[in-house]
Amino acid sequence: MNKSLFIEICKRLYDRKYVVGSGGNVSVRDKNIVYLTPTGSILGFLKEDDIAIMDLDGNIIKGNPTSERNLHLMIYRKRKDVNAIIHTHSIVSTFLSIIDKEIEILTADGKVFLKKIGYVDYYEAGSVKLAEETAKRDEDVIILKNHGVVCLGKDLIDAYVKVETLEEQAKLTLLKLLVNK
Repeated sequence: MNKSLFIEICKRLYDRKYVVGSGGNVSVRDKNIVYLTPTGSILGFLKEDDIAIMDLDGNIIKGNPTSERNLHLMIYRKRKDVNAIIHTHSIVSTFLSIIDKEIEILTADGKVFLKKIGYVDYYEAGSVKLAEETAKRDEDVIILKNHGVVCLGKDLIDAYVKVETLEEQAKLTLLKLLVNK
C-alpha cells in the first residue's frame, strides 16, 4: 500500500472541501488487510503513522479505525473488484440528497467515470444498518441521504476521480435546477 498516496488523497479531499473537520474517511484494501483513516481524524492533517490497519474479519491490527469501518469492510467483502473506498460529505452532492433531487449525469466525463449513481436512505452515521444498506448497492458511486457520498474504485486514484466527477455533476445538476425555475 502506497502510504504517501493515501495521505496525498486525504489532503486533496480536505483542501477541495469534500470533507471538513473530522468528516469523511478513506480506505485501501491490500489482499486481506485494510488501511483506514482513524476515527475522528482531520484528513488534511493526517500523517502516515496515523493510518489504522484492520483485517477483513474486522480485527484491529493498529490504531483506531474510522467509525464507518463496517461500511468499508462490508463493501470489500462483497466486491472483490473494489480496492479503495472514499466517503466524503461533498456539499452539493449532499445538499441534493437533502432536497430529494437525484444527480444527473450531464457530461461525457460523468458518463465515463460514474455510469450510474446509487442511493441509500438515511441511516445513522457509523451504524451497521447504514453499512448493510450501502454494501447491498452494486454501483461504484453511492449517495447517502442527508449524509454524503461513497465512491468505490479499483484503486485510490479511481475512487478519487469519481469523488471529483460526482461533485461536478452535482453542481451542474443544481445549476440546471436553478435555470429551469
